[in-house]
Amino acid sequence: MAKKKKASARKCSINVLDNKFAVPNSYKEILASISSKIKAAQTRAMSAINHELIEVYRDIGKIIYEQQKEG
Repeated sequence: MAKKKKASARKCSINVLDNKFAVPNSYKEILASISSKIKAAQTRAMSAINHELIEVYRDIGKIIYEQQKEG
């Protein structure tokens, strides 16, 4: 019976504590700006979704109310 070889995980050879891979402050500022823009866009998107859901639920409530009123 042949033995199966185990898949070996690759090890990262980069030492994250090594300063030669440090990100310059200008990049940190750019990344912070990008992150801020993404968070603001997500907030606007969530607000738009909530607005649409409120409108749908209001319309559903009107439909139910009208049906009860007629019935």
